[in-house]
Amino acid sequence: LWHDGAWRKTAGLLLEGNFDANGRLHSAILGMGINVNLPADQLPEAPTPPTSLLIVAGKPISRRDLLVDILARMEGMYETAVGGSSPQPQWNDLLITLNQPVQVTNTGDGATITGLASATNEWGHLIVRDNTGNIHTITAGDVTLRN
Repeated sequence: LWHDGAWRKTAGLLLEGNFDANGRLHSAILGMGINVNLPADQLPEAPTPPTSLLIVAGKPISRRDLLVDILARMEGMYETAVGGSSPQPQWNDLLITLNQPVQVTNTGDGATITGLASATNEWGHLIVRDNTGNIHTITAGDVTLRN
């Protein structure tokens, strides 16, 4: 979220998938962590400054209403995918990282790539052009905006 003149992290995602021998997605598990009603003194340390919905809204947020809204939106995206269309164009339109300098840390080995987040592909992978002009397709990692 944009708050106090800077982008602030309110949530994180973890996605794991299982693919069959033909490369088709068999199953996926999505984990989400959202800073909902955390006061400033309880926010975790992070490279991108964190905030919570409580701080931004100035009042407590109903976790139940938030969950219902998230699930309804996810169901719509799921139905889009089942119908043969990708939700990637809508996802792409919402990304604040595009055309911004980023640092990507590989969750497996901790290797980092610094460059410009230039696009997403049809699978939703982030495309990063590093400082030497090499193109990297990011399938998983921790993406942090850099000034």
